[in-house]
Amino acid sequence: MCDDGLREVEILDISRWPDDCLPTDRIQWADACVVIYSICDRESFIRAHDYLNVIHRLKAPSYIPVVLLGNKRDLEHARQVSFREGNEISIQCGCDFDEVSAADNYAEVNNAFCNLIRQVRISQLQQCLPRQRKRSIIPVSKMLSAVFGKKDTRKNKQPSCSL
Repeated sequence: MCDDGLREVEILDISRWPDDCLPTDRIQWADACVVIYSICDRESFIRAHDYLNVIHRLKAPSYIPVVLLGNKRDLEHARQVSFREGNEISIQCGCDFDEVSAADNYAEVNNAFCNLIRQVRISQLQQCLPRQRKRSIIPVSKMLSAVFGKKDTRKNKQPSCSL
C-alpha cells in the first residue's frame, strides 16, 4: 500500500544470476531499480556497485529512479560496509540511498519502495507534460503587423529598424 492506493510492482531479483549473463533485456524495460546489498558483506556491496554501473550503462541517457539500499542495519556488530561508503557510492551513481533492516522494521522497507514509486510517478508525469516554448520578446501582434505592413497608430511609436 502506497499513498492510500495499491500499486502493482514487478520485482526481478538479479542477485542469483551469474555476472556474465545478467538479464540486460529485462533491466532495460524497468521503470525503476532497487539495488540491495548487505552491510555485513563487503562482496555484496561491490556487486551492488557493479549493478549500479550496469543500470547506468543500459538506461543512459534516460533517467529512471534508482535506490541503493543497505540491508541488515540491525546487525551493526557484523558491519563490513560503513554508512558513509554506501552514501558515497550513491552520490557517484546519482541515486538515492538508505539503510534498512528488513528483519526488524518492515515499515522502513515499505517507505523505501513507496518513495521509489512516487519518483516513478513524477518521472512519468514529467514525460507527459508538453515542453514549454521560449517566449518571444516581441509580441505576436507586433510581428504580424511588421509582416503584413500594418502601421502602428499608437502615439509615442517606438522607432523600427528597416532593412
